[in-house]
Amino acid sequence: MSKDKSKCPSCGGVNNSSANFCSACGVKLTTGGSNKKVGRKNQKHNHPDPSSKSLEMKGIYGIVIALLLGGFLVLYFTGVFESHAIVTEGAPQVTEQNPHAGADLSKLQEIRNLELQLAANPNDEVLLSLAHLLNDSGYYDKAILRYNDYLASNPGIPDVIVDMGVCYYQKGDYNNALTSMKRALDIDPKHQIAYFNQGIINLAAQNVEAAKKSWEKAVELNPNNEIGTKAQNLLNTY
Repeated sequence: MSKDKSKCPSCGGVNNSSANFCSACGVKLTTGGSNKKVGRKNQKHNHPDPSSKSLEMKGIYGIVIALLLGGFLVLYFTGVFESHAIVTEGAPQVTEQNPHAGADLSKLQEIRNLELQLAANPNDEVLLSLAHLLNDSGYYDKAILRYNDYLASNPGIPDVIVDMGVCYYQKGDYNNALTSMKRALDIDPKHQIAYFNQGIINLAAQNVEAAKKSWEKAVELNPNNEIGTKAQNLLNTY
């Protein structure tokens, strides 16, 4: 054993020769051979503080949360979570909306007012406004029903079909979401937002190559507007 090391006579642990206490058992180390146990109060400081484990776990959780948040921000700023704000012109703008956060209870009175208005005087304008508000507020199943009601009397409107597809996407129903986007594109092959959204849905479904093809079509239709720019950013990312 080197000169700068010493062996604890109590537990056999190796310590620096300058150490006053054994790092393994807490015994007081003296050059005179007298070794006494450290009192409980002092021992407490020679063992890991239970709170240190929670701090370590908090650090790990913090890293995980930071990574998830970072991924969310990449998607947010490339426009992934702005799909409905883009596709529904004239609909109430939703900011800081998490697609999976659930329904917005603060919108219940507005929804109720539109439902009463629609019941008193049925018309397509109110019906579509109600569908958009339900969509924006997170009531996706009800929004889909209202969009279908509107399409029953106004078939073949691609913007509305795209909006309904966004509802399916928000629900995590990627098959019906893709079906809606394809349906809209069959009606209007130059519907840039439908291509953009089709790419977003394919990306969520982990079909990156299909997503890139959709974004390429969106860029091809117009590389200079907001949708084209966001599609190109996503192509550069993936």
